[in-house]
Amino acid sequence: SARTALGYTSGSGAQSAVVRLGLAPHVSARLGRLVDRVVPADFHIDPRERRVLNALGEGELTARGVGHMLDVTDPVAFMEELTRKLESYSLDLVEPGEAQGGEPTYRFRR
Repeated sequence: SARTALGYTSGSGAQSAVVRLGLAPHVSARLGRLVDRVVPADFHIDPRERRVLNALGEGELTARGVGHMLDVTDPVAFMEELTRKLESYSLDLVEPGEAQGGEPTYRFRR
């Protein structure tokens, strides 16, 4: 069976599941690697979650950065909810980074 550029077996539907999420290519590639090439078909993210995941693909984010980017008053709660949602699909992608001046930060799991 043929393999696609991201390492999916063609026709498996897994790649289209990742592509449908609308993430940046390097974020999709990392998502595919981290989840052992299986993204559940019923997994969806909203535009704010997509923005955060794409930004995390560029590097660590502070809670304040998330708050400014999304205009949310409680970015820590937003990130906890996003992390729980991802983990509920066995997509263990986001982890705490080093706190910056007592402020929580977030990054992709390596």
